[in-house]
Amino acid sequence: MTPRRPAAVLAAVAVLLALGGCAGASPAAHGGSTPPVGPTAPALAAPSPTPDAAAPVLAVVGGPAPAVEQVVAAVTGQGAEVLPAATPASGDPESVLVAAADAEPDVVVVVGADLVDALDRVSSQRLGQQFLVVGAQLPEPTANVTAVVWPGADARWAVDAPTDAAVLLPRVAEATVAGLASVADGDGDRATVLTLD
Repeated sequence: MTPRRPAAVLAAVAVLLALGGCAGASPAAHGGSTPPVGPTAPALAAPSPTPDAAAPVLAVVGGPAPAVEQVVAAVTGQGAEVLPAATPASGDPESVLVAAADAEPDVVVVVGADLVDALDRVSSQRLGQQFLVVGAQLPEPTANVTAVVWPGADARWAVDAPTDAAVLLPRVAEATVAGLASVADGDGDRATVLTLD
């Protein structure tokens, strides 16, 4: 991966990891849930922050409102900038993702499985844009997509998305931090699925 602001992303992720505590990420077996499609990887150690680094810019879309709010609160509380919600030309899921990517954030964060079908299509057409999907994974991931999953929050299709936000809420902030660390450190050669124990 060649992030637009690698030092900025790494610095903010270092702060998020130090304060958010996400030691539970590992390539563990999936315990009867949907197995990951892409290669799995453990969460990364926090790099040392760079004092003069700019905050990373994120676009956060999709998912139940309480889960999205939790992600936004977690990252903005530690210095990341979250762009205002994209206003697409139409209400279809694909246009939501296109509008978010058009804002040119460092990472588009997709919460839950509601948009995974559209993300599968959009991410393959926007290979220069990094995407992070939290609480779901793509059926056909590309190298610019990182997923963080855990039992009960690992659907590959929107139709399989849990209807209860309670599945996402306990771990969504932790998963976002682990995913951003992977995006910041990734080399762009493969899709990665992080699994939380």
